[in-house]
Amino acid sequence: MSMLKPFEERDVVRCSVRMPSAAKSLRSALDASPPELHHGDVVYVVIKATVTAIGFPQAEKDTEVLCREYTLASTFGTLVDEADVRKALDTARRRVEDAQGVARLPGTDDDEA
Repeated sequence: MSMLKPFEERDVVRCSVRMPSAAKSLRSALDASPPELHHGDVVYVVIKATVTAIGFPQAEKDTEVLCREYTLASTFGTLVDEADVRKALDTARRRVEDAQGVARLPGTDDDEA
């Protein structure tokens, strides 16, 4: 059951996001303090963005259901330390797992998001 409101009397079953300017918004932060990244490095990125458009494309081929698609204009971004975002990532991961019906055993909630 979708928590999204119908659009033009059609069910909206999921949402997605487009961020066409994400790389550009990171550039000034990377220029100010250039990291030396290597293949396989895991990085954490925070981006400030404004919703500039909302569309409702077809969610699945040959169906009438829709996807709520947000276009975000990124205004600034930066790389951050894992410790600064770990709680938010863990909370989001738990929300996703709960929505998917994933059961966790007590004491085993140590997987990374």
